[in-house]
Amino acid sequence: MKSILFLLLIMCAAQARLGDEARKNEGNLPHNSVGKVCYEGTVTLDSTFNKEVLFISARSWLVSVFNSSKAVIEYEDKPAGKIMGKGNFLLVGYPQDDKYNRVEFSLIIQAKDGRYRYWISNYDMWAGPIEDVSSGNYRWLPNIYLDIDSVSKTLIQSLEKSMRATDADNNW
Repeated sequence: MKSILFLLLIMCAAQARLGDEARKNEGNLPHNSVGKVCYEGTVTLDSTFNKEVLFISARSWLVSVFNSSKAVIEYEDKPAGKIMGKGNFLLVGYPQDDKYNRVEFSLIIQAKDGRYRYWISNYDMWAGPIEDVSSGNYRWLPNIYLDIDSVSKTLIQSLEKSMRATDADNNW
């Protein structure tokens, strides 16, 4: 009986430690003013990058990064230079099926002459928003926030590279 109680105590302590680790890592993610995880930025380019060129570059980036831009893009307004959509990615290295590894997010790209801005936010998984650490939904994934941060930063780097591509890069 003592050994069973001891084993349960160790399991509870391990779960609490995982939860603490997840909470610590979640704190490293950027948050907006309402406490949601949000990666955002404004990038200034030279004036040769007009709104139309940047809009086309953003759309091309969506086509190259996601399997189907039609499935990702929910709204686009070329005259306003704005694209809104939802994407997702799979976290690798976790022994669950796609349902548990899929992270969904919202994406907005808005272009103006010589600049654009982006927002990646509303991260969600099967158990709810990723900010919902207090309920313990994600404590079994202590590195989930580090992985989301890594994938998000890779997406942003890819977007920035694509948006800086010029017509000269395509004239071969």
